[in-house]
Amino acid sequence: MSTSLLTPDETTTVRWNAVILYDQFRSGRVAKALLDRVASQGGTPDDPEINLWRFDVMQESIVADEALEKARDAQIVFLAAQGAEEPPEWLIHWLEEWASQRNVENALLAAWCGEHSGGELPKGIGSLRQLAGKHGVDFLCADEPLRREVDGSWSTA
Repeated sequence: MSTSLLTPDETTTVRWNAVILYDQFRSGRVAKALLDRVASQGGTPDDPEINLWRFDVMQESIVADEALEKARDAQIVFLAAQGAEEPPEWLIHWLEEWASQRNVENALLAAWCGEHSGGELPKGIGSLRQLAGKHGVDFLCADEPLRREVDGSWSTA
């Protein structure tokens, strides 16, 4: 079903799952591998429940609705779009619905854009970050470089 992760007090576990929305087979495969790695290195006993949904299939309303139903209970919604500059308008609308209807308080919206042009972040990252902030969802861009802060924590550059 889903994986157990340690909570901050490290005495109890919580079940988690993820939804991956991807544009190409390779993007979906990379995102799945990243989440599998998180699960295996996190000391979790079970495999996570990871649902994958390809962009072109999600343009069918019945499929988009099914993906939204799964995503409502997901701790992670992971967008994997290789080389994409901006998310399509229908995807932004879908993410707005997910963010406003989610059942998970501490959800994470993550993005990986693969080999985007010029080494700079795609323009759409800003709109995804804004969407996440508007709905109180954490945001992580796997393409952003991290820097160590004075207090030892990590933040985006």
